[in-house]
Amino acid sequence: MIDSGASVNILDDATFNKITRNKGISLEQTNHKIYSYGSLRPLPLKGVIKTNISTDSKHLSSQFHVVHGNSGNLLSYTTACQLNLLKVTINSTTHHIPSTNQCPPEFECFFSGIGKLTGKTVKLHIDPDVSPEQQPHRRIPFHVRSDVEKELKWFEELDIIEKVDEPTPWISPIVVVPKKSGEVRICIDMREANQAVKREKHLIPTIDDLVADLNGAAVFTTLDLSSGYHQLELAEESRHITTFSTHLGLRRYKRLLFGINAASEIFKNTIEELLTGLPGCKNISDDIIVFGKDQATHDANLRQVLERLKSHNLRLNKEKCHFSRSEVIFYGHIFSTEGLRPDHKKVEAIQNATPPRSSSEVKSLLGMAQYLSRYIPGYADITALLRGLTKDYATWKWEEIEQAALDKLKKAFTDNQVMSYFDPHQATKVIVDASPVGLGALLVQNDKVICCLMSKLDTLRLRKNCSHHKVTSARIDRWKLRLMPYNYYLVYKPGKDEKNTADFLSRHPNCSEPQPESVAEEYVNYVCANAVPTAMTLQEIQLETSVDDTMQMVIQAIETNNWSDPSTTEYKKVSDELSVHKGIILRGHRIVMPTSLRRRTIHLAHIGHQGIIKTKRLLRSKVWFPNIDKMVEETIQNCLPCQVATSGNHPPPEPLKMTQLPSEPWKEVAMDFLGPFPTGEYFLVVIDAFSRFPEVEVLTTVFAKAVLPKLNAIFSRQGLPEVLKSDNGPPFNAPEFESYAKHCGFTHRNITPYWPQANGEAERFMRTLQKCIRAAIIEKKNWKQAMNQFLLNYRATPHSTTNISPSESLNNRKIKTMLPEMPSTSKPEQKAMAEYDPKENKFSVPYNPQPFVVEKKKGTMVTAKNVSKVVTRISSQFKVPRPSNPQEQKTLQQRPKRNHISQRNSDSVDRYLIPGQWNEKKQNHGDEHLDCCATECGTTFTTSCKDRLCGEKGEHITHLIKKAEK
Repeated sequence: MIDSGASVNILDDATFNKITRNKGISLEQTNHKIYSYGSLRPLPLKGVIKTNISTDSKHLSSQFHVVHGNSGNLLSYTTACQLNLLKVTINSTTHHIPSTNQCPPEFECFFSGIGKLTGKTVKLHIDPDVSPEQQPHRRIPFHVRSDVEKELKWFEELDIIEKVDEPTPWISPIVVVPKKSGEVRICIDMREANQAVKREKHLIPTIDDLVADLNGAAVFTTLDLSSGYHQLELAEESRHITTFSTHLGLRRYKRLLFGINAASEIFKNTIEELLTGLPGCKNISDDIIVFGKDQATHDANLRQVLERLKSHNLRLNKEKCHFSRSEVIFYGHIFSTEGLRPDHKKVEAIQNATPPRSSSEVKSLLGMAQYLSRYIPGYADITALLRGLTKDYATWKWEEIEQAALDKLKKAFTDNQVMSYFDPHQATKVIVDASPVGLGALLVQNDKVICCLMSKLDTLRLRKNCSHHKVTSARIDRWKLRLMPYNYYLVYKPGKDEKNTADFLSRHPNCSEPQPESVAEEYVNYVCANAVPTAMTLQEIQLETSVDDTMQMVIQAIETNNWSDPSTTEYKKVSDELSVHKGIILRGHRIVMPTSLRRRTIHLAHIGHQGIIKTKRLLRSKVWFPNIDKMVEETIQNCLPCQVATSGNHPPPEPLKMTQLPSEPWKEVAMDFLGPFPTGEYFLVVIDAFSRFPEVEVLTTVFAKAVLPKLNAIFSRQGLPEVLKSDNGPPFNAPEFESYAKHCGFTHRNITPYWPQANGEAERFMRTLQKCIRAAIIEKKNWKQAMNQFLLNYRATPHSTTNISPSESLNNRKIKTMLPEMPSTSKPEQKAMAEYDPKENKFSVPYNPQPFVVEKKKGTMVTAKNVSKVVTRISSQFKVPRPSNPQEQKTLQQRPKRNHISQRNSDSVDRYLIPGQWNEKKQNHGDEHLDCCATECGTTFTTSCKDRLCGEKGEHITHLIKKAEK
């Protein structure tokens, strides 16, 4: 509650405990006595606290007295006035203006799209004495190209850029920068071109000019042009210097663009000329402020400004426009009815600075204070105690009296508003410094501080040597790119120099300030995030195969058996295994990937950063293409996260006796912990000794109370094991765990102490898992999501011990990954071969070929023909069709046989024959034979299938079909 009669601020005990909970803030003792109105007994005081208090427009540090009980809180007259919460309105004509963000309704259409200034084009003054420069194209990652193409297309639709189909003397490269929305911003590196652009000189209004014009104003509106530079059209003769190269070809700007050194002066002058003659408005660059002494005057001025902008086809950004405010922030200052004051955010860095920890840090503090001493009354008295700490003979101490002197100095900074106005016409200094704990900077004009900034170094950068905080050549080049519009020079000042005011800020950074990432780091994170490949579909493979010339030549070679084309040489070696199914080439059951998808396929298999052998195993189970092993090896050897995350060479293991494999899945499991991680979390790893199937749970502690619920969740999915193997650490040595094992009915077996090799399954898996987590942190990915992606690929990869995937071994089914594969239920190989060879043969069900008609018989030779061809063969090569008459069927079955082949002379050959060696046993069991063949996987058959196959034992089904054709 605000009490205009109170001389001090009061907090009750309950409020104090609420706002200081878990913050470690203690009260200072005081000898003051405070009385309530009309009372002779002082209030029971607990102590005094100094804290920050703020409103929407004010921020200050004030002292509060804390009283016992729950009596309520009071805000004193002085503090209320400082926060603009209490005003004396006698003989005052000032009225409160309600804040609104509403534009006049007739101008609502004024905020859509990007306009183009009518009646004027911008001409760049190009120096003919500067030789044109055609810079080489800078390539961008493939996965970013779609975003760049979308941005280029959008610019073309807005008539901002155009294609270049003619020779051009100037070519500049592009730089792709990510936006917070996930899109990209295309910037042009105009450093070379700017050397030929002559800058214009136009007078820029100062803050003092604005203050003089805004004197007496009570209502304010700020306007911001949407993509302001792009609303000014470039003259035809000035466009050639803006030409830039992309992967789609050359483009050039039709509008004014960011990066041209003269753009700011040109734009500011154009908008100023446009608003000339309008009352109650001023502009600095693309920011426009409209004001009036009352609401009616303001509305009239605003309507004239909007009409002028609308008549020239300009557009505003509604999100950055503020209408009819009693105070506004404009160009870093707060304009209000009372006048001008600096934004409180400019001085927060000084208020939140931590106390010095040595005499050298006190010197840094006094150096900054000396630089600002002209604005602080009684500066010598305030800093006397602190100066005594810098003497050579002084003993270092920092107690309550020194802290009080520092607090008094901070309050002097705040109360006297030491930050000056920024003047674009004055020489500007940026004073920067780096220390082992932070970075500091001051913006100074005419020995007056404009603003101060501090940045606390994060944990990763704190590990580096202090010299690493200094700039590198690559970073200097990026700074030069950003500072192109300015003329500047560098001056070195040692940190021990008291005039280096940034030294104290760098050693006492503001811990509450968020740490923004640099543009370079944002770009790297953007590239990494977009580099994660998406899952691949069969439709996508069909499309890419249809446009791949090599794949089409292979399909043609499969159909014609003509492998003479040089592009099919790599495929001819496995031609007997190739087939085509719905536009997709198969090698057995594996998909042959088109050229454009091969690199992406390898990246999909490498998600989780498995090693070379496991990545090959995963790929071989699903896809194939020429030189697949070589490409996998090159990709993983060049994978930076893999190289960084992989530990050094492990010594060769000692000869060990192999552990006997359990008789069934999930009968015996191993368990261990991985961690702790920097977040304080652990991984609980449970792995099956039979299938090598891992289960991973995240924990914040390794106590039994946290572990047992996670085990319950795992066992509810997979069932209870018979044996659980673990080390001897907690919680496995706790009574609760032994009770849990007895309750669930499994045997808990502890390994030999200090011999982790005895738990080799879990230990080896955790090494692989740890590599995955390290790689995710290096790539700045969410490591928990990366772990899940790794587990998906790991569970689907054939294990070196079992030769099948852990998921298939445990659950008797293959799991789907992001890699493409043919549906297992459709038996793709048999389907593809059936579609490839429409002629029915002895492996078809039912066997019903077209018979031949006997034309001629001579001895054991028979000539026969059907509708398509004529053949002459020995009679034993023909089979008489199975008659429908039971008596005739019986006669045929009683014919003598030798080696399962019916032997006949020419007289026994009927009129209708079927060519080909005949195995009646095989024909009679055709359904069984096909079912067996359908279970074939890869290039080998089951033993039962080998025994029942006709021809050479164990030969691939496709070989037999091709022999039958021949």
